[in-house]
Amino acid sequence: TIQPSSPPTSHQPSGECMPFELRILPDSYPSETSWEIFDPRGDVIASSVEEDPLENGKLFEFEKCLGTYCVDDWNYTFVIKDSYGDGIISPGYFEICVHGNLLKRHSGDFYEDKTSFSSCADYPTDSPTSL
Repeated sequence: TIQPSSPPTSHQPSGECMPFELRILPDSYPSETSWEIFDPRGDVIASSVEEDPLENGKLFEFEKCLGTYCVDDWNYTFVIKDSYGDGIISPGYFEICVHGNLLKRHSGDFYEDKTSFSSCADYPTDSPTSL
């Protein structure tokens, strides 16, 4: 006999949202910098194309509530690129925070920098970490 197949797994967000914050202090060449956030399916859910252009020396701040996916190996990915390849020159930087905690802060050379993070990780919920 033929057994009925199990229904397809639906990878829909579950649980509370995960607060995500991005801050970019551009260097003297802000037009070289672009960024995207990919959901666990690989779809772009936010990008620099949808936001106001970065301005030299002006702090850019972006916040988004991301859905929670509690499925193994299902991560969000943040990608930032510098078209010239010299990254964001100090004192400029970018930083990403999850649940108010600093996940990454970087300045200096890069053409592309990727950071993956889980929406089900047990991130501390205390005050933000600073450098």
